[in-house]
Formats: sequence, structure tokens, C-alpha cells
Amino acid sequence: MRPRTALIVLACALAPAARARGDEPRPADPAPAGAPAADSAAPRPLPEAPYAGTVSGEGVNLRAGPGTSYEALARLAPGERVLVVGETFGWLRVRAVDRRLRVYVHKELVAPKGGGALAVERDRVNLRARPALDATVVGQADRGDLLRLVEDAGEWAAVEPPASVAFYVHGELIRPAAAGPGVGTGPVPGPAAAPHVDLRPRAAGDPPGRKVRRAHELYLAEVAKDDLDLMDFGPALRLFEEALREVGPDDPETRRAALDGLERVQAAEALRTGCPGGRE
Repeated sequence: MRPRTALIVLACALAPAARARGDEPRPADPAPAGAPAADSAAPRPLPEAPYAGTVSGEGVNLRAGPGTSYEALARLAPGERVLVVGETFGWLRVRAVDRRLRVYVHKELVAPKGGGALAVERDRVNLRARPALDATVVGQADRGDLLRLVEDAGEWAAVEPPASVAFYVHGELIRPAAAGPGVGTGPVPGPAAAPHVDLRPRAAGDPPGRKVRRAHELYLAEVAKDDLDLMDFGPALRLFEEALREVGPDDPETRRAALDGLERVQAAEALRTGCPGGRE
């Protein structure tokens, strides 16, 4: 065999083993001679997302997208916990529980608000896996979203991934976990709402859709303030809650808008109270 041909054959033989180390399960050992053949393995049933899981492989890659061509952001150890929120072509969309990750946003698209908070100033701002324009987009943020700064990265800011961002692990490398301390098998509740005082006279006659729009305006008015500690999301929170209680089953669009607004305000309030100098 010619040397060049031998090298190509060797590389092809090693490629599957390399993938198995971090993104695909290792094949099972062959059965001993004379052992009865096993029945064909049926696809394992998985709980309905979201559910808790644990890493079942060694050095498992946490990737920016559903495939080995996407950036590996971290290598997960056996037993590490994740929250599975979806599935795409055999890859699970997950959020890491046991480690602090980061994504990147360009500084021109955010404004500092004190206390380690950044306010997004445009709609559909890309959050990337690396501080580079050719990095994978792992999610987006909209005008008014608040992000927690992790580290200054030159023209970029490293921030904690918001709840809308998740990453990917090969589906055969995550095992559904029983409920335990810190991780449950059902939906993860949002941040607890802080006590608030309604500073706006209650408009009892407003329909739910109008309340959602007014709540959105109140929220953006607070985010426009210069300092996180001056922001009061109580009035917006109250209106989103009222709209959600009052909207009928025949108006799913308004219900979805109210839910999205409520989650957004709760996330902002959690960031505000968790930052140094924020009110408790």
C-alpha cells in the first residue's frame, strides 16, 4: 500500500473514535461468542421538556448548535446537571445547571446601567458564542432586555446567558434525572416577583391588550433610567399580571404577550435585586 493511501485509511479509521469521545456515545462491546442475539433496541422514551438530566459521558461537548461543526463552549463531566428544554435532530437543547457560562454581545448595542447591568438598545441583537462576528449566534435579545455583565472583552461584553439562550448536547449523552435538590423534572419557575406598589391609577375599564401595551411602555420607561437602582418595575408587573388574569381563551396572542412581558419583568427584577447596590 502506498504511504499516502495508508495515511488516509488510518485517518478514516480514527475519525469515529474521536467523535465518540465528546459528541456521540461509544458503541457497545460485541456480545461474547455463543451469546443469544439481543433484540433490536427501541428508542428510549424521554420525558416531555423541560426536564432535568445528567451527563452520562466523559468529556461531553456543550455546543453552540445541534452538530459537531458548531463551537464547543465547554466540556461537561459525568454527573453534571442540565435542564433539557428541547430537541433538534437527535441533539438536546439544554441549559447548564452546575456551571456559569457566558455569551457575547457587541458593546455598541448595549448601555451600562450600573450594578453590572447592561440594557439592550436595539431589537433582535445577536448573542454570540465567541467575541467575534463570525461566531455562532446562540440567541437574541430585544430592546429593553437587561443583561448581567460577566467580563469586559474589548469591543465585546461577556454576559450571562438569558433564559432564552440554550446550548446543545448529543441526545445519547444525557440521562433523565430523578427529582432532587436544586433540579426538578417539571418546568422551572421564573424569578419570584418582588413586592411592589402600583403607582398608576388602576384603569378598570382597559381591555387586556391595552394593559399589555401600557405595561410594556412602563417597563421601557424604567429601563431608560440611568441607574439600575432607580428602576421600579412594580407598575409594569402589576399590569402584566392583571392582563394575564383577565384575557380570555379566544385571545392567545394577548395571553402570549402578557406571559412574555411578565417573564421579562421578573428577570429584570431578579437582576436588579441581585446586583450590588440593588434594593432587597
